[in-house]
Amino acid sequence: MENQKKWSNNPYALGIFAIVVILLGIRIWFFLLTANQPVWWDEGDYLNIATKWASGSPDWDINPLRPLLYPFVLSLFMKIGIGELFFRFLSLLASIISIWLTYKIAKEWYGKETGYIAAVMLAAFWSFLFFSYRMLVDVPVAMMWLLGVYVFIKGYEEQKKKYAYWIVPLIVLGFLTKYTGAILGFILLAYMIVADRIKAFTRKEIWVSLGLGILTALPFLLYEWKKFGHPLAFYISAIGGRAASPRSGFQTLIDYINTTIPLIQWPFLILCIIGLIAIIFELIIGWDLLLKNKEKHLRANLLLILTCIVPFLYIVSLGYGAYIEERYLFLMYPMLFMIGAKGAMSLYHIIKKYNKPLAIAVVAILLVLGVQQNLATANASIKDKAVSFIQVKEAGEWLNQHTNPDDVIYSFHTQAEMQYHANRRVFGFKGTTPEEQLEYIKQDKPKYVVMNIFVPVDPGQTWKVAHAYTNQTMFKPEISYAPFIDEKQQIPILTIFSVNPTLYSQ
Repeated sequence: MENQKKWSNNPYALGIFAIVVILLGIRIWFFLLTANQPVWWDEGDYLNIATKWASGSPDWDINPLRPLLYPFVLSLFMKIGIGELFFRFLSLLASIISIWLTYKIAKEWYGKETGYIAAVMLAAFWSFLFFSYRMLVDVPVAMMWLLGVYVFIKGYEEQKKKYAYWIVPLIVLGFLTKYTGAILGFILLAYMIVADRIKAFTRKEIWVSLGLGILTALPFLLYEWKKFGHPLAFYISAIGGRAASPRSGFQTLIDYINTTIPLIQWPFLILCIIGLIAIIFELIIGWDLLLKNKEKHLRANLLLILTCIVPFLYIVSLGYGAYIEERYLFLMYPMLFMIGAKGAMSLYHIIKKYNKPLAIAVVAILLVLGVQQNLATANASIKDKAVSFIQVKEAGEWLNQHTNPDDVIYSFHTQAEMQYHANRRVFGFKGTTPEEQLEYIKQDKPKYVVMNIFVPVDPGQTWKVAHAYTNQTMFKPEISYAPFIDEKQQIPILTIFSVNPTLYSQ
């Protein structure tokens, strides 16, 4: 009761509480807005794997590059009749837990005020908010990353055994959620060596945790071996199938910095720069104390810098060709906002020496502006993309109503999304010539052929578009979806063609 009274009499605490309630309300509102939005390719891939495991059909090819924990969890819920709306809620829940863990970690390192600010920054960050409503692994792996860091703090730094046993198993679960989650294991190992050297490996619970982690990974490795012929098939596929980046390593680094860091909006960026300067300065002047294990906040600084910068540099090293997307860095952003929160408190203490109300005002203005700019971007992005690929969803639902479970469909693009929405086996267009395509059609006997053009058609593939539209005796248009994608307004973005059954008997 006394604590509640103190809380209610604290304007700062009430302000933070109000912000948290507002941000939570906004999350729920966006959840209702996006509850029925169409799925994207990656979402369709995960959902098709889960559907296959849950019911056995329709079949779907599993790529060894796909982490499998997420679709496995979804398949368990599918088996008991729980579906898409709940899966979207799980993504939202992972987002909320991530915000809470961000607060807990920053609080452990730097105090409540820093924790509150870091949590608010992550809660407002528009991209993290946007992907909180997608059935993808990027938000869940951020949650697992933060949970791993928190358990490491409690189990290793504070030497609480009941937490220590979970360190490696949680890292493994993060890895199984998305393979980049394994980076945390290497970061923590490097941190232990730098901070404690050989002493780090004299604790029994660390070795027990390692053993539990191996047991946690064993089912996945056995599955990889049985399914793909090698326990490390995911790694072999990643190394062998990745195209070289068209840029130099230095240019890739510059491009990532210029593309991904400013996305947090300039008020938050200012705080992050101040925080980074403060942390680096403290580490430089206090390095000897860090090595002597004299200062807790220096250990926090080192671990925070490592967990923020290393995943960024790793993703940069992968390159991803000419493609840069910030969701691949959701491991980094929560840590970056902790740096920003430390920057906010550093700025506050500097200005406070001269004028406390001014210090509060400056930090508050930067936070409010950052929240406002991020929420405005999130609102525009979420509403704009809530109807993207709506034609695929509607076409898939039409196909589901006009086919039998064992029917086959051909789709020019968006095979993963089409299969999920139709719940029918979907193939991409086969063949390099019209003659070859007809042979494959005779072989697979698709009931419908879907011509959907959501991306520019490669010059070598244009014949496939013409083949469907100009051979009316073979392909009969059944239903089309706007808009038109050609200047003459003759080709819709998606058309479903039925296939003349006589082709199968030729």
